[in-house]
Amino acid sequence: MKKLSSRQRLILEIFGLAVLMGLTFWLLLRKQDLGRILTIARNANPWWLLAAVAAAFGHVFCNGLAIPALFSSLGRRVTVLQSLRYSLIEFFFSSVTPANSGGQPAQALALVRDGHSASETAMGLVMLGMLYKLSLVVLFLLALVLDFRFMLSQIRLIPVIFTLGCVLTAGIVVLTNLLLFRPALVNGLLDLLLRLMRRLPFIKNPEGKYETLRGHAEEYHECALFMKTHLWAVARTFLVSLAQRVCILLVACFVFLALGAPARVIRRVWELQLLIAVSVDMLPLPGGVGAAEAVSLQLYEGALGPVLMYPAMLLWRGVSYYLILAVSGAAVLAFRLAARRKRQTQ
Repeated sequence: MKKLSSRQRLILEIFGLAVLMGLTFWLLLRKQDLGRILTIARNANPWWLLAAVAAAFGHVFCNGLAIPALFSSLGRRVTVLQSLRYSLIEFFFSSVTPANSGGQPAQALALVRDGHSASETAMGLVMLGMLYKLSLVVLFLLALVLDFRFMLSQIRLIPVIFTLGCVLTAGIVVLTNLLLFRPALVNGLLDLLLRLMRRLPFIKNPEGKYETLRGHAEEYHECALFMKTHLWAVARTFLVSLAQRVCILLVACFVFLALGAPARVIRRVWELQLLIAVSVDMLPLPGGVGAAEAVSLQLYEGALGPVLMYPAMLLWRGVSYYLILAVSGAAVLAFRLAARRKRQTQ
């Protein structure tokens, strides 16, 4: 079977995302009064919607700030404008690939093409991914401790998907800690995996796959050494990642205010957004499409009621995901066209 090119895979992933988006909104809205939903959305307070848009772009901007904050400690200079380009590339490819898996490889390729070391780029992006996940875990645990009864009542509305999200997130956290701080144990597990792969006839080139995994394990070990010797750089980058996570969580808060929700419910909205993020961030769906919309409707009804929950879902996802997806997609296309023109003139 002929292997697909990177362009063909991208087209296939975008097509799959479009189909998933269409199916999601057809299933969720087919029995609803779409005219009334759109009328309510159009009558939302424009200033609060503008604040929501600003928070969504603040998320992208903070992602752009995180790279210079960390890479400067590696002796690599990355300007804010360059980093914003990397951030848009990461958001677009994360959004169109399952489980956000394509964002960092595309970002790494852009950094390497700009002359950055492949090994340092890989280590830096691994650390950024870890710190961004850690920011969600910290905020969620804080909300759980401060308002345990409410959080538990909401978890009971989405027990299956929340449990799945927690298991996947916990698995990533445990695996990351093993890779960072237990390299000997990881090497032993990889040796065991190699022996297993050699016995499976359908796995081709097990030694090659083993060496790839060993390389990734070495990257994590280098991250651990860097973290021990650059605590301030790691702390500074974590604060930027925390601000990035706060920005995206605030989008829904501003949308609720735009729809006329009283200010006293904003704390609840914040907590609901943390539940949604924990539940859908690690699911094997591009951008969490389908799961994010369904989970938000389950949780929004109690906070807004049945009339406003659909406009809230549409505005929240429209601003926090689909708007940034459109902007980042246009930016990626512009970057590629500019690169092609540059090659043609050389």
